[in-house]
Amino acid sequence: LKGYLEPRDSLVNSTGTGTIGRVGWFDSSPDPRPCVADGHVTVVRFNPNQVDPRFGHYYLKSSAFQELMFETLITGSTNQIELNRERMRSVSMPIPDLNEQRRISEYLDTETYRIQALLDNRSRQRKSISERELSQIAFEVSGADKVDDRAPSIWPWLDATPSHWPSAPVYCYYDVQLGKMLNQERATSGRQVPYLRNANIGWYTIRTEDLATMSFEPWERRRYSVRRGDLLVCEGGAGVAESAVWDRNDIEIYYQKSLHRVRKKTELPVEWLMYWLRLAKNVGLFEADGNISTIPHLT
Repeated sequence: LKGYLEPRDSLVNSTGTGTIGRVGWFDSSPDPRPCVADGHVTVVRFNPNQVDPRFGHYYLKSSAFQELMFETLITGSTNQIELNRERMRSVSMPIPDLNEQRRISEYLDTETYRIQALLDNRSRQRKSISERELSQIAFEVSGADKVDDRAPSIWPWLDATPSHWPSAPVYCYYDVQLGKMLNQERATSGRQVPYLRNANIGWYTIRTEDLATMSFEPWERRRYSVRRGDLLVCEGGAGVAESAVWDRNDIEIYYQKSLHRVRKKTELPVEWLMYWLRLAKNVGLFEADGNISTIPHLT
């Protein structure tokens, strides 16, 4: 019966950077059949005569145990790290009397429920704000206030636009360039300067707390430089099409191949394209054709 689960078992994710150490609680099977954990999960079943299972579960989630686990119980490197079960079996834990354990568990149940309710409310608020934002963007970029001068749009996901508004490819209004490919030599030799990558860009936001660096040859600096007013657009992955405007001129900075740099050629501001991309992504324009194994790309 190795791996078979019983109600009130605690489950610890036992492999992989970023996931190892996550702790779950098993209540029951979703149907009459038994449930089983695979080899990437450690099942912790406390003796109820000594440890209240809820108390033990909270201990496994505590910072005290999590810090101990990462310091002494994990073997391997990079994404191949694993939780050493033999070492885990020998870990000591505090054991108050059962009544005190149950009191602590009941208190934590109440508090975690209250905190989760707050998080759920915040999540609903964020969703409502996001829906309001997208509704306003759709209203503005479709010229919905021009009620007496409208014609069917050329896009199936947009009902109509003002009849006198032209439509044309992006290159008519903007210069679009893909960034520089990174390699190990460029990341370690030559004159190192900061550059922006996919991880730095979110909708309307550019994070500069963890800028990476690489070298750029003199002839590359003009092509791959970023200046105030440029729009940076994520080229692929889950954040495909996410974009933000660089609004600083106090640092020398460049951009990597995972980003497009959009620079205006006319009076049409780059923010117009940014909001258009926001709306287009929301309607699924950049999804990878329904193939979940394909990473979406904006070429």
